[in-house]
Amino acid sequence: GLDTIDWSESIKESQRNWIGKSVGAMVSFVLKPHPQPLSKGEGGLQNPSDSSNFAYMTANPLYAKELVAHARANRKDPTEAEDVLWQELRNSSLGFKIRRQHYVGNFIADFICLDKKLIIEIDGEYHNDFEQKEKDDERTLILEQKYLFKVIRFKNEEVLNDLKNVLSKIKNELIRRVSSKESNSEKDSVSAPLSFGEGLGVRSIDVFTTRPDTIFGVTFMTLAPEHELVSQITTSEQKAAVEAYIAKTAKRSERERMADVKTISGVFTGAYAEHPFTKEPIPVWIGDYVLAGYGTGAVMAVPCGDERDYAFANFFKGQNGMPAIKNIFAIPSSPPSEGLGEVEAFISKENFVLQNSDFLNGLGYKE
Repeated sequence: GLDTIDWSESIKESQRNWIGKSVGAMVSFVLKPHPQPLSKGEGGLQNPSDSSNFAYMTANPLYAKELVAHARANRKDPTEAEDVLWQELRNSSLGFKIRRQHYVGNFIADFICLDKKLIIEIDGEYHNDFEQKEKDDERTLILEQKYLFKVIRFKNEEVLNDLKNVLSKIKNELIRRVSSKESNSEKDSVSAPLSFGEGLGVRSIDVFTTRPDTIFGVTFMTLAPEHELVSQITTSEQKAAVEAYIAKTAKRSERERMADVKTISGVFTGAYAEHPFTKEPIPVWIGDYVLAGYGTGAVMAVPCGDERDYAFANFFKGQNGMPAIKNIFAIPSSPPSEGLGEVEAFISKENFVLQNSDFLNGLGYKE
């Protein structure tokens, strides 16, 4: 089944409380092209000697070496069911390129078709354990909502006893799914191609928010230092600063980062996203107050409605195009010109109406 390296106990705990059990919305922020193209080799795990490798380097860059080594070991010691299925999937036997023991983010999948974004998992006996089932569900959720892969699972006995039916289900799923090439072609028709992340299809940053009503208060975005997109979107000018910051934050555990509400640190990636409604450019930063294992590892920062976003925005005010804090909350009893100002973040879900929020103006949280 889906194999992973256990980076932290806190990740397991936090994952139980995110997208699957929260009320909110997924929001995609389209990335804007850099003014200048990135230098050769920049943007991720590209092997300069083999540019064809670039298209399928989907591992989290921070743990790529460990993941690659782990995947190689798995290939040398497959289960009987994995080996039987691989003999039928290899060499594009079903008409589609399938890879085995391939890495996505922090995970290693049994079999994967990158073009169709399909993951095929073979589950042994231990996957019947309740705790393991919970882990499988969590990982499936991450792969499907964060990385947009479809995950299908088969038990060992299904492969060994009814291989023809398993292959039929896999082929039907492959045929049904839109290829990434077709998907990127559609996106290219409505937006200019990016000058970074080429070959990886990086088009947007996805965030999960429990407060979609605050969308017009977004002034910047923050990614976890470990986020897989960081290496792909960082500009050449910011590369050294970003790498130094990642090395520094790697020394702190996630538990420490979650508990430390006083230390403020971060670095601008040089990249910009586009606000989905106003189309304004939004600078993309990295900061260790955002955790890779929680939500999508990215936040739409609303300084007027979140204390940590507010502290971050104030600390870096005026640097690298950090925008001024927008106030989207108005207290009904206050004159229109007053309200909350920029004194502190307003985190309550009650006793306010929205302002400076286009079609949401005048509405309260529940509305």
